[in-house]
Amino acid sequence: THCPAGMECHNGSCTPAGCSSHADCAEGEVCDSGRCRPEQGQSLPCEGAGDCPGAQVCIDNQCVLLCAINSDCPDGMLCEQQICVPEPDRSCSTSDDCEQPELCVDGTCSILCTIDDDCPPAQLCDGFVCKDRPRPEPECLHDDECQAGQLCIDARCRDLCRTDADCAADQFCECGVCRDKEEIPPECRFNSDCPAGEECVDGQCEVPCCEDADCPEGQVCQDGFCTDPLACGCDVDCPDGMTCNQGHCSVQ
Repeated sequence: THCPAGMECHNGSCTPAGCSSHADCAEGEVCDSGRCRPEQGQSLPCEGAGDCPGAQVCIDNQCVLLCAINSDCPDGMLCEQQICVPEPDRSCSTSDDCEQPELCVDGTCSILCTIDDDCPPAQLCDGFVCKDRPRPEPECLHDDECQAGQLCIDARCRDLCRTDADCAADQFCECGVCRDKEEIPPECRFNSDCPAGEECVDGQCEVPCCEDADCPEGQVCQDGFCTDPLACGCDVDCPDGMTCNQGHCSVQ
């Protein structure tokens, strides 16, 4: 099988090529956790998916990388409306440049801490400052490098699962594999990080509600916030006869 640049043939299918440095990747891609991914902030003009590198697709004549959650995106990017976008600039000169309770520490808006629990998800307390947890070194490049009952996902051997109960206490089941809860960077830290009318709850922007009528079409009011009962990260999250399309289960 002939695969496009940045991809390699593995078990009869084109998959992202494994890498150990940026030099191993195609132009416009970088080596991220053992996989070639679109360069941060890279936005190329296009007319169709064939014009875009790697796993990018063409939307509104721009190459973009689709996502369901923040961990689907490369370092330095967040998932917003199912598209990977660059993280906001958090540089500062003084603490007046930061949102409370952040302070300007070494030129970056940061949250002070004493223990890891003081920090948002995917961060730890390092030197009394919340910092992003470092990504582990690549553990694998292909499924056959993992034990039985595991798959190589994002350069790590991950256990297969059907529900959260199949995973360790500090993990959750996503798309059939166990992931660490700390892998999901926060979508927000403060209400001001969210669109108007939304609140930051446990690192995610949520729409507050009192009843279903307060929510966008297709969502229901649950525990005071609007929830999409058909939200998904991949096809296995959907009921039979439905597939995951841009974060939402729909009929095939």
